[in-house]
Amino acid sequence: MRRLLLPLATLLALALPPVAGAKGEVTALTVCGPQHCMTSDQRLDEQTAATSDSARSLAPPAPGAYYRVSRVFDGSHRGPSAFYVPDANLVATRTEDAWTSWSRPSPQLAQVIRALTAKLAPFSTPLPTGVWVGAQQVERDPASYVRLFRIGATPGVRPDGERRSIWFTADRANPWTSTRIRYYPGRDVLEIAPGRFVRVPRELASSVEAARPLSMRNDGGGGVPWRLPASIAAGALLLAVLAVWLLRRFRHVALPRPAGRSAG
Repeated sequence: MRRLLLPLATLLALALPPVAGAKGEVTALTVCGPQHCMTSDQRLDEQTAATSDSARSLAPPAPGAYYRVSRVFDGSHRGPSAFYVPDANLVATRTEDAWTSWSRPSPQLAQVIRALTAKLAPFSTPLPTGVWVGAQQVERDPASYVRLFRIGATPGVRPDGERRSIWFTADRANPWTSTRIRYYPGRDVLEIAPGRFVRVPRELASSVEAARPLSMRNDGGGGVPWRLPASIAAGALLLAVLAVWLLRRFRHVALPRPAGRSAG
């Protein structure tokens, strides 16, 4: 039964109002970190306050630090909440069909956000507490599924055939797990954001299809393989042991004395 039910937090997230369609002059902008919020009452017209608007989302960045953002339109209408990822300068907003769409803020909007965040600590990198592939729960290491956002594979196109939604839960709202993504089994293709498709390495894809934890070896993200730091550590340990052995071996060996000078 547990495999067939999405967590209550996910169902509540689906019931939240969508983010699309907010229009008008922005009369207030609030940016929040885990401890404090900062608000600007600088007015931004509809064009200045916009983000890049396209049916095809930009590629999501790798999970990292982020802020929560809310806007007030025309002095009274509170617009949809969003997220801002400073390292990538991207804004994440929720679409009408429960996706997260990524876009770049206008230069004017980015300037206001950066001014508000200058002395504001961000939320730390989030980690999933639960993952479902279709109706099947990933039983171990759900945090490993953030690697799906780091895939550096060749972009793909929308395939035909079966598809499965991948859902996340986390300890707090964030732009990576407050969404769904979609996987096409047998095609090794992942829709990581609306209209954004990437090809998944086969070994990683087989783990997704079986709802198993994801390995680091074939995520295509260009990270350092786990074997390399392990080999470096093992080599350093071997050198240390050899140095100790050599010190003990030759500690009591008498060095030859130089011959004395003959009396002249």
